[in-house]
Amino acid sequence: MTQKLPILLEIAEEYEIDPYLTTSFLKSSPSQNYALIHYLIETNQPLVIHQKINPIFGKQSSQLKRNYQIDIKDLMIQYPYKKGRAKEGEKKNGI
Repeated sequence: MTQKLPILLEIAEEYEIDPYLTTSFLKSSPSQNYALIHYLIETNQPLVIHQKINPIFGKQSSQLKRNYQIDIKDLMIQYPYKKGRAKEGEKKNGI
């Protein structure tokens, strides 16, 4: 937990969602959150809704698959997390 926390905070800052963090976001792995962020960006969905982080970040993998048809394992392969990966000019603003 102590090793992944700085990484999660870095990801949140990078995509400007750090003011909206929840314990659910911080309990998930950096790879999972990174993949979900990129999925939301690619499908033109907001990272922040009504001044709260998108509720998709609080869902377990079984709920993601059942309710949203999202296979988190596939997303993590499609969007692998690598430190400092954000591309210049990439949409970062969560709102």
